[in-house]
Amino acid sequence: MIHAILGIPEQHGVATPAALEALHVRKIEERQAIGMRVTVSTSRTEIRPYVDLGRWVADCPCGAGIAVEPTWPEARCFGCGTVYTQIAWPDATTRRDIEQTLLARRTARHRNWHWQEGETLADLTAENAARPDLVGPGGPA
Repeated sequence: MIHAILGIPEQHGVATPAALEALHVRKIEERQAIGMRVTVSTSRTEIRPYVDLGRWVADCPCGAGIAVEPTWPEARCFGCGTVYTQIAWPDATTRRDIEQTLLARRTARHRNWHWQEGETLADLTAENAARPDLVGPGGPA
């Protein structure tokens, strides 16, 4: 069973921001080599992380999903090459409480939190209480 909401290390298999940067540059160069018009560029546009299927992610305007990590200073889109330096995380206490509430659920497919759509910690807690079939030890993460 998974005991954490997955971030960049688990989603991209890298342990540091520097390793993510190297992987990102390599993948964007691979896309350029096959004729795609992508470049590595930095954006100060704010992105808002959310939890989807037990993973911390954010949306890029290009349509790609972006893996994000609470303790890292940036996130990188592997679709268009954009590097985001403005990440609007909930405060650490709220983030911890949300993760704990979601991790009480049996499977990753039910570990979702979409605050950009107005979903609150109270909503998650109420859903756990109303749906005991979601909570407790159970199937694979």
